[in-house]
Amino acid sequence: MKKIRYIYVILLIAILALPQFSCNYLDMPLISTSINKDSIFSKRINAEQFLWDTYATIMPFGIPKYTNVYNVPGKGVYDLDQIERGIRAAITDECNLSTGYAPTTEMNLVGYSAINPRHVETKFNCCYIGIRKAFTFIENIDMAKDISQEEKDQMKSECKTLIALRYFTLIRTFGGVPLVKRALEVNEDFNISRSSLQECIDYIVQLCDESMNLPDFYDTRWRGRVTKGVALAVKARTLLYAASPLFNSAEPVIGYGNSTHNSYLCLNGYDHKRWKAAYEANLAVIDWARDYGHVSMVNTGNPFDDYGNATSTRDNSEVLLANKVIVGQTGFTTHYLPRLSNFNKGNSILVNSLSKFYKADGTDQIWPALNEVRDFSDYVTRMHEMEPRFRVMAWVFGEKPAMCPDRYNWDYIVTGEKSGDIQGAAVMMKYTYKYQGQTDMDFPIFRLAEFYLNYAEALNEYTPNSSLAYEALNVVRQRAGLPPILETDPRYKTQEAFRQLVHRERDIELFGEDHRIYDVRRWKIAHKPGIIGGPMVGFLLETNNEKNNYTTYKPFVFEERFWSDKMYYHPFPQAEVNKGYILQNPGY
Repeated sequence: MKKIRYIYVILLIAILALPQFSCNYLDMPLISTSINKDSIFSKRINAEQFLWDTYATIMPFGIPKYTNVYNVPGKGVYDLDQIERGIRAAITDECNLSTGYAPTTEMNLVGYSAINPRHVETKFNCCYIGIRKAFTFIENIDMAKDISQEEKDQMKSECKTLIALRYFTLIRTFGGVPLVKRALEVNEDFNISRSSLQECIDYIVQLCDESMNLPDFYDTRWRGRVTKGVALAVKARTLLYAASPLFNSAEPVIGYGNSTHNSYLCLNGYDHKRWKAAYEANLAVIDWARDYGHVSMVNTGNPFDDYGNATSTRDNSEVLLANKVIVGQTGFTTHYLPRLSNFNKGNSILVNSLSKFYKADGTDQIWPALNEVRDFSDYVTRMHEMEPRFRVMAWVFGEKPAMCPDRYNWDYIVTGEKSGDIQGAAVMMKYTYKYQGQTDMDFPIFRLAEFYLNYAEALNEYTPNSSLAYEALNVVRQRAGLPPILETDPRYKTQEAFRQLVHRERDIELFGEDHRIYDVRRWKIAHKPGIIGGPMVGFLLETNNEKNNYTTYKPFVFEERFWSDKMYYHPFPQAEVNKGYILQNPGY
């Protein structure tokens, strides 16, 4: 256990040792003098700490924090690309956050803002802090005399892969962004204009291809470092997005009116071969996992335990990369986990998403129509019929949570009636399988299940109804305890029918893992009512006189959320746009 926790400890030390800096776009380099460089990169111990700090700064994270920044006395301000107190699932049809005064709640009502830093789900400025640190490491690590050249080259590839990962998170949100390809010096012009989406994609792929000297795996104490499989995964996910309708098109959803500027938002033409590149890249991840990476689906034949372990157990066999930054009490325990009778009752799984989940036998569950009142016993019966993946992430109303029954008791103060209450179908409890009071949990950036679904999706788009696509989809379904989809099943014999099947499986398997908000954009369905904007539905509960049980439940619309087509892309900070070098995305 001491070795397993080692990487977490060094990441925390790295955070606490951060020098003071602001979060302005392409701010001055953190290492600005030869004396600083000599002291940091002349010895392994200091150079490694800089590398761990780069990891902590650059990797995506999906567990909330209390504030936008870590304000460490004497060390300055350290910002991460996170939503304050919230998760991105809570600005989609997946979840609702009970806390009223929170950025997710506000964005659901007004959308994104170029001038209010609270009303964004990706912090453009702060993404470049990690990129700059990674290039600083690449350009100076050769000074270390006590590290072999082979290991130095490997470390450089770790940083290249992290840079590629961060650029991917930028393009999925903004489209084409400024490409910084080295650590800029103090006297250089920091006002770099946007590159085309194609140029950004090409650069991401280039960085990943240059990182094939990475090891296939590390020993236990180094779990959390980038492997060759992670470089393959970044490339695979990037090429899937490049092939998807949002980018793989002649015209953007909302554009500028000329092809030069539109090239920031789409690839200025559909190319069917992009789907081939996508399925080949995702197959490469699957093949690597099987043959070299010591990575495999968690599948013992017990779907409840298997999915729980795959999503909650640290360093399980299915995780290619997880963010292990230690956030502490104000993040996971205070603003993710529910406290039913107190401030922040947590996130609730919306009825909008409930119907996507299957019953345990693989058939569809039938829920009451909007405003239809039923006995609460009907709710209990139907919830107990749901598939294991739902049961391992959903705390059913009125019961102990099935995934960690010794940790919580239900409080019948929850009715779903007022703002700030649990307004959904069940309490969201992902990452808490066998939870024993930890103050932090790893956030999975890449799980192997994703790549089976990526592969199935891309292959169906390139070669409809391929038997290999069925096989890949069934790997995920059968681990979940669902019956396989047969090629002979007439319900799925068309490309569109299989497409919807894959989309549904993805919505379930990757629920709450920062995929849905971007998937609905790349599929170009985010504008449909009830996905990001429009009516959001929860269950309204009636309690008995003793307040120790419920009598009835009914689906009701608790909120109409905001949507505008401009939200297919994120706004750049207006302060940067006002400097004259970045063209703002349309509509902002």
